Amino acid sequence: METKLQTLLLALFACPSLVFLHAAFERFFLLSRPKQSPQISLIKNIVLVNFCLVLFATYFFYDESNFFYILMYDLMFFNCFAYSYFHIFNLSETGRRIKILLSIYNKKNSKLYKTDKLIALRIDRLYFMGQIKKNSEGGYIVKRNFLLFCGLLLRFCGNFFLGKNRL
Repeated sequence: METKLQTLLLALFACPSLVFLHAAFERFFLLSRPKQSPQISLIKNIVLVNFCLVLFATYFFYDESNFFYILMYDLMFFNCFAYSYFHIFNLSETGRRIKILLSIYNKKNSKLYKTDKLIALRIDRLYFMGQIKKNSEGGYIVKRNFLLFCGLLLRFCGNFFLGKNRL
């Protein structure tokens, strides 16, 4: 089989592998750890499939003169798919919140969620993602700075492009 076709087939095989691995991981392995964030488990699956993709590409194409380009193509193809899949999955996770917002806006079920419950859910999610931790006084402190950095960067970009203090 031609190298270009093999390269494309390897990248195409990795995409549904991520979806099936993620589904299996969510259904079977997270039963023992139900508090883990679904986004974190998806990121772990993406890293695992990337690792397998590198192994398979090395096994099949290491002797090729353009091995580096084949590997980069497969990784870029797969990670573009993984990026899209992550955001579609993340939208499905936040879709319920959008429905709640619309029902409150339309004055239907406005007693469905109280603000303290919404804040507690968000704090729990940040805690289980490992972004915050409890301090000795019962409050919370930032444990990892990545999401905070992303938020500050987005706020900076929004203020830069939309005008001062728009976000």
